[in-house]
Amino acid sequence: MGEKRLKIYEVEKHTGISRKTLTRIYYNRVDAIKLRTLNALCNFLECKIDDIFEFIPD
Repeated sequence: MGEKRLKIYEVEKHTGISRKTLTRIYYNRVDAIKLRTLNALCNFLECKIDDIFEFIPD
């Protein structure tokens, strides 16, 4: 969202994902995320999951 300079309300409007959830994702404050949320984000942002998340081993 930051790279595309999108406002959270724009993403909320087009994806149906709550503002609270989007804010937590944006600021990396999530422990889990629903697959339907990932699907909606990837469809809206026209990206792949690995464009959103990076795996960092413990």
